[in-house]
Amino acid sequence: MRDLRLDHLWVVYPGDEKYALAERITALPVRDIPSLILAEGN
Repeated sequence: MRDLRLDHLWVVYPGDEKYALAERITALPVRDIPSLILAEGN
């Protein structure tokens, strides 16, 4: 993540639950992408 200069990494997957994989890394259900886009746009 450091090499890419990412503040956060989301791993998108076809499941139902959003959960932390590590500090600044989150597993995100594909259906939640629209809410992520809206949250990051503010």
